[in-house]
Amino acid sequence: MALTSADVAAHDDVLANDHNTLRSDLRDQDCDIQTRYFTVSPAAFVPQLDTQSFKIEPTYIQNNTDLTESWYRAGVNLPHGAIVTSFKAYWHRVDAAATGECDLVRSALTGITADVMATADSDASTGYHSVEDAIISDATIDNTAYTYSINMSLDPNDSATIDVKFLGVVITYTIVKGLP
Repeated sequence: MALTSADVAAHDDVLANDHNTLRSDLRDQDCDIQTRYFTVSPAAFVPQLDTQSFKIEPTYIQNNTDLTESWYRAGVNLPHGAIVTSFKAYWHRVDAAATGECDLVRSALTGITADVMATADSDASTGYHSVEDAIISDATIDNTAYTYSINMSLDPNDSATIDVKFLGVVITYTIVKGLP
C-alpha cells in the first residue's frame, strides 16, 4: 500500500518502509528542478603557505611576488545532493603570458585523496574575461563523504604583480525544489 500525505497525521505510527514510499510519493508530486548560484569572492581565499605575499582588495586578489607562482584555497559549501553544472572564474590580465588557474576540488573525508571536478584557467585574453568549465566530474555533491574547495594559482610571469588578478568564481548548480 502506498501512502500519500493525506494518509498520515503527525501522531500516526509510520513504518520505515512506508515512510520511504511516502517520501517518494511527495517527491514525485513536487519535483521542480531549480538552478542556483554560489559565488566565491577573492576575500574567501587564503594562501597555501604563510610565506606567500599577496594582496586582497574588495574586487580581486593578486600575487605580490614578481618571481613566484602562488597558490590559494577557499572552501565551498553546497547543499548535499546538488548537481554542479558549471564552474566559471573571472580574471583580469595585463600580460597575456601571466596565468591563473582555478580548480574545483573534491577531497575524501576518509583519506588524503583529492579529485579535480572542474578547471577554469585564465585564457590568453588581456583585460577582463571569464572562463567556464561546464564538463563537471563527479558533479553530485556528497557532504557525507567529501569536502569541497577551490584551489587557485596566480603566476605573474616574472613581471609586474598587476599582470594577473583573480576576481571570483560562480558555481552553478541544480537542486530538487525543497532543498535549502
